[in-house]
Amino acid sequence: MPVTAGTLALSLDYEWSVSSLDDLVQASLEDSSSVFYDLFAGLTPAMTASGTINYDITGLAGDTVELYFLVEDADWVETDWLRVGNITITETLSVPAPPVLVLLLAGLAGLAYRRCR
Repeated sequence: MPVTAGTLALSLDYEWSVSSLDDLVQASLEDSSSVFYDLFAGLTPAMTASGTINYDITGLAGDTVELYFLVEDADWVETDWLRVGNITITETLSVPAPPVLVLLLAGLAGLAYRRCR
């Protein structure tokens, strides 16, 4: 998911290995209203996987949020694991051009035009 200007994004690296496709690996956010957001939604179920998740959390700004991780072993083979790292929250701001700079450039362009005539 691309992160656009004016947003907050949660980013994390993940890697897992499970012994069966019946096993469950999950990462989710829960907001103060007990609404869950599945960070792994859209990933294809696999016995091994790795990558980076970028999740837009702009709508959760100012809220109290909990981050949950789960590995549920359905086949009782205890070699299943989940590794999460490089967890960051990034604010991407849109920076408008300062009005003074725009006026200065317009004035310089006017002077250059006048000089060339």
